[in-house]
Amino acid sequence: MESGEARQRLALTGDHYFSSKAKSIFRFDTEWKLLEEKRIRVEGVNHNGAIDYHKSFLWAGFLRGPVGDEKLVPKLNRSIIVKVDP
Repeated sequence: MESGEARQRLALTGDHYFSSKAKSIFRFDTEWKLLEEKRIRVEGVNHNGAIDYHKSFLWAGFLRGPVGDEKLVPKLNRSIIVKVDP
């Protein structure tokens, strides 16, 4: 992998490989050459927790939780599943 990151999870298809970190999803060719990085922002959550590839779509799990030195605020905790067209 020349550039890009894989901190959360991988999703592999026959044509592309995908990885994610807290606020971005990376698309690679099958030789791990980075093709693009997409920043994804979803209202009400603050980071991507995981991705998966299922039935021609990426599914990304976004979460709202403490970041850095923030304290846990239970009423703000939530998760949202996002369907992404790769």
